[in-house]
Amino acid sequence: MPISRVASVDSLEPRTLFAAPLLIAESEGNNTRSRADSVVISGVTNVTGTATGKSDRDYFRFTASTDKTLDITVKKLSNRLVRATLTDATGQVLASTDPAASRNATSARLVPGKTYFLITRTLDRTAGYTLNLRLIDPAIDVDGNRLERRNKATTLRGINLGDVWLRRFRPDSDFDTLQQDWKSNVVRLSVHPGNWQNQDRVQMLDALDRNITAATRRGLIVVIDWHAIGFPDGYFSPPRFANDGADFYDSSFPLSREFWQTISKRFGANERVVFDLWNAPVDPSDLTVRGSESKNLWPRFKPFYQTLLADVRVNSSNVVIAAGNHWAYNLKGVRSNLLNDPLKNVAYAFQLYAGKDDNQQTRWASALDRLNTVAPVIVTEWGYSTDPLAAFAKGTAADYGAKVTKFFESNRLSSIASYWQAVYETPLIESDFVTPTTSGSFVKRYLASPGTFA
Repeated sequence: MPISRVASVDSLEPRTLFAAPLLIAESEGNNTRSRADSVVISGVTNVTGTATGKSDRDYFRFTASTDKTLDITVKKLSNRLVRATLTDATGQVLASTDPAASRNATSARLVPGKTYFLITRTLDRTAGYTLNLRLIDPAIDVDGNRLERRNKATTLRGINLGDVWLRRFRPDSDFDTLQQDWKSNVVRLSVHPGNWQNQDRVQMLDALDRNITAATRRGLIVVIDWHAIGFPDGYFSPPRFANDGADFYDSSFPLSREFWQTISKRFGANERVVFDLWNAPVDPSDLTVRGSESKNLWPRFKPFYQTLLADVRVNSSNVVIAAGNHWAYNLKGVRSNLLNDPLKNVAYAFQLYAGKDDNQQTRWASALDRLNTVAPVIVTEWGYSTDPLAAFAKGTAADYGAKVTKFFESNRLSSIASYWQAVYETPLIESDFVTPTTSGSFVKRYLASPGTFA
C-alpha cells in the first residue's frame, strides 16, 4: 500500500480556519505510541496539549478516512519551540515542522485506511501548544485527462535541469530565477544510471534532497527522471561524451527497480514530486527508422512499467510518468491499453525535439495518437539548437519553435524544455547561468505567455 506524501512548507503558513473547528485536548500519559490518544480528523481539527520538558512526547493516533492532504500548523502558546512530527504505523517520518528555522507548518498526503501518529515535543522547556489540522486537496494529481493542482486544472510548463550530479554545487537561487524570472512551475531533475552506479550514493541523494527542497519551497513541482535510454535488460544507448562511461544510459531492469524503490521511499512522501519511470524507451528496431515509421512496442514495455509502478506504490501515491518507444515519441496504442494503477495517478511522456518527423505536425499528432484525450500527456523534453554545426535538434524559432508550441497549446500538453545547462546539445542558458541562449530566449517568452498556463 502507498504511504502519504509531504508538501513543501512555502504555501503552508497558518490559514484562516473554517467556523467551529473540532477541539480535542490531550490526556496526560500519552507519552508512548501504545498509549497514544485516539483522535478523529474531519475538516478542521484543533488538538491542544502541553509538552513538559525536552524528554516529554505527546502521541496522537488516527486512521485516515480520505486521500486528501493533512495540513499541520503548530500554534505556540508561548515563545517556546514546539515540533510536530507525522509518522506512519511503522514509525517512518512523513512530515515534520522545524521551529528552530521558523517553519511551523508542514503537510502530508493521507491514504484511506492507514494509521498515522502525530508526535509533539518541546525543544527547550515546558510549552503549551495547539495543533491546527486541516484536510486540503493535494498539490498535483491526475483527474481523467488533466493534471490538477489543489483540485484545479493546470498545465505544467518548465525547465529540464539535467543530471542532479552536475547540479550538486549550484546555488538554490537558480530556483528563484526559474520561478520568478522564467515563470516556470515545474522542473525536471535527471539521474543517469551510470552516475547512480558509480558516483557517491550519499552525495547523490543529498543533492536530490537539497534541489527538491529548494524547488518545492518555491512552489515548483519536481519531476525525478530515471534517465535510461534503451530497452529493459537489453539495448542501451552509448554515451555521448567519452568521460560519461559506457554504462551511462544502462538499461538494467534490476537497477531501475532498486532506484525507484530507494527514491520512492526517500521522496515519496513529498506530494510535489513526480516520478518519471524511464526517460526514453528505445528498441534496436527504433534505430534505423523515423518516428512515424517505428513499430508500436507499448505491449512489450507495459509489463516493465507495471512492475516499476508497483515498486513505487509500496511507498508513494504520487503521480508517475510512463513513455512509449522511439525515444518517448511513439504513443500509438497506449490510449486503449493504459497502465493499471488503482489510484489512477499516471501521466504519459512525449518527447519532441526539432527535426522529429521533419517537424510535420500531422506526424506528431499521429505519434500522440489522441492519448491526451484520455490521460495527461507531458512533453518531458523539447528544444532546438541554433548551432549551424549541430548534429541533433538543429532548428529555429520559425521552423520549429512556433510550430511545436502551437502543437502544445492545441493539444493542451504540459511541457518541460531542455536544458538549464550550457554543456547540453539544446542549452537554454549560457555558462554564466544568467544569459539565455537564442533558443532559451524563445522558451522564456513561451513560459511567460498566457496560453493554457494555470
